[in-house]
Amino acid sequence: MTYGSKSFLLYFAKFHHYAKETRWNEPALINCLVESLNSKLKAFLIGVKLLDTLTTYANVINGLYNNILRLALKYIP
Repeated sequence: MTYGSKSFLLYFAKFHHYAKETRWNEPALINCLVESLNSKLKAFLIGVKLLDTLTTYANVINGLYNNILRLALKYIP
Protein backbone atom coordinates (compact mmCIF):
# COMPACT_ATOMS: atom_id res chain seq x y z
CA MET A 1 0.00 0.00 0.00
CA THR A 2 1.64 3.19 -1.17
CA TYR A 3 0.67 6.59 -2.44
CA GLY A 4 1.49 6.05 -6.07
CA SER A 5 5.02 4.77 -5.79
CA LYS A 6 5.65 6.55 -2.48
CA SER A 7 5.56 5.39 1.10
CA PHE A 8 3.49 7.40 3.57
CA LEU A 9 6.60 9.21 4.84
CA LEU A 10 7.53 10.39 1.36
CA TYR A 11 3.92 11.38 0.74
CA PHE A 12 3.82 13.30 4.02
CA ALA A 13 7.08 15.10 3.27
CA LYS A 14 5.57 16.46 0.05
CA PHE A 15 2.25 17.19 1.81
CA HIS A 16 4.09 19.06 4.58
CA HIS A 17 6.08 21.09 2.04
CA TYR A 18 2.91 22.33 0.36
CA ALA A 19 1.05 22.68 3.68
CA LYS A 20 3.55 25.29 4.86
CA GLU A 21 2.66 27.42 1.85
CA THR A 22 -1.05 27.44 2.72
CA ARG A 23 -0.60 29.08 6.14
CA TRP A 24 -3.60 27.06 7.36
CA ASN A 25 -3.94 26.31 11.06
CA GLU A 26 -3.16 22.87 12.52
CA PRO A 27 -6.78 21.57 12.62
CA ALA A 28 -7.28 22.48 8.95
CA LEU A 29 -4.04 20.79 7.93
CA ILE A 30 -4.86 17.67 9.96
CA ASN A 31 -8.28 17.48 8.34
CA CYS A 32 -6.76 17.89 4.89
CA LEU A 33 -4.20 15.15 5.60
CA VAL A 34 -6.83 12.73 6.88
CA GLU A 35 -9.10 13.43 3.90
CA SER A 36 -6.21 12.69 1.53
CA LEU A 37 -5.58 9.23 3.01
CA ASN A 38 -6.66 6.06 1.28
CA SER A 39 -9.70 4.27 2.69
CA LYS A 40 -7.65 1.56 4.43
CA LEU A 41 -5.69 4.09 6.49
CA LYS A 42 -8.84 6.10 7.22
CA ALA A 43 -10.47 2.94 8.57
CA PHE A 44 -7.50 2.32 10.87
CA LEU A 45 -7.90 5.85 12.28
CA ILE A 46 -11.38 5.07 13.61
CA GLY A 47 -11.20 5.36 17.37
CA VAL A 48 -7.82 7.09 17.39
CA LYS A 49 -7.83 10.07 19.73
CA LEU A 50 -7.65 13.39 17.91
CA LEU A 51 -4.18 14.84 18.26
CA ASP A 52 -2.97 18.44 18.47
CA THR A 53 -0.30 18.72 15.81
CA LEU A 54 0.11 17.69 12.22
CA THR A 55 3.47 16.04 12.93
CA THR A 56 2.05 13.99 15.80
CA TYR A 57 -0.84 12.88 13.62
CA ALA A 58 1.56 11.97 10.81
CA ASN A 59 3.61 9.85 13.23
CA VAL A 60 0.50 7.94 14.29
CA ILE A 61 -0.57 7.46 10.67
CA ASN A 62 2.91 6.28 9.72
CA GLY A 63 2.80 3.70 12.52
CA LEU A 64 -0.54 2.44 11.24
CA TYR A 65 0.80 2.40 7.68
CA ASN A 66 3.77 0.29 8.79
CA ASN A 67 1.48 -2.10 10.69
CA ILE A 68 -0.68 -2.55 7.59
CA LEU A 69 2.42 -3.30 5.49
CA ARG A 70 3.66 -5.85 8.02
CA LEU A 71 0.28 -7.57 8.08
CA ALA A 72 0.11 -7.63 4.30
CA LEU A 73 3.58 -9.14 4.00
CA LYS A 74 2.81 -11.71 6.67
CA TYR A 75 -0.15 -13.08 4.73
CA ILE A 76 1.34 -13.15 1.23
CA PRO A 77 1.34 -16.80 0.13
